[in-house]
Amino acid sequence: MYRKSFRDVVRELAGEPVSFVKIEVSKEEVLARNMPRVTSFCKESGMTEAEAWKTWGAEKEFGPFTGPADWNKFLVGANIFAGM
Repeated sequence: MYRKSFRDVVRELAGEPVSFVKIEVSKEEVLARNMPRVTSFCKESGMTEAEAWKTWGAEKEFGPFTGPADWNKFLVGANIFAGM
């Protein structure tokens, strides 16, 4: 998935017509794809989920980490697909 600005650059550089397929992704799928990445990051960095929450700046936007359900707000509620 690419942001609109990146798609425009690809089209400009390709020198030929380029099209992209628009897909719809459910919130559940976003969580299912990204939670393993969060878990892996925490394991590899030696951080707890609460420490990762702070490191990624989620505490400023969503408040203190209270449990795993908070990732829903960060991964889905933050509208990570804005501009697509």
